Amino acid sequence: MSPYKDKARQTAAHEAIRWEMTARNQRVVAREATKRGDKCEDCGSLRDYRLIWHHVVPESKRQEIGRGIRNWSIEVLEDELAKCILICDSC
Repeated sequence: MSPYKDKARQTAAHEAIRWEMTARNQRVVAREATKRGDKCEDCGSLRDYRLIWHHVVPESKRQEIGRGIRNWSIEVLEDELAKCILICDSC
């Protein structure tokens, strides 16, 4: 049974939890980018606002990092980031 009898309160609580997860996962992604020097791993560019996570082996990915950031656990996110390189949009 739902902890809330009011469906609107339940939806609001669920959304609050999802936003907390998203913020937490964004911090994990930012920390990983910092570990990697906040630069393109291919050309060395420091244009951090244009850096993207690129799966080295596309067949091994669950989905794009940006899509999974909202609902993945930290363990799944870190595992997925390990499969990626950080590259600029020019590379």
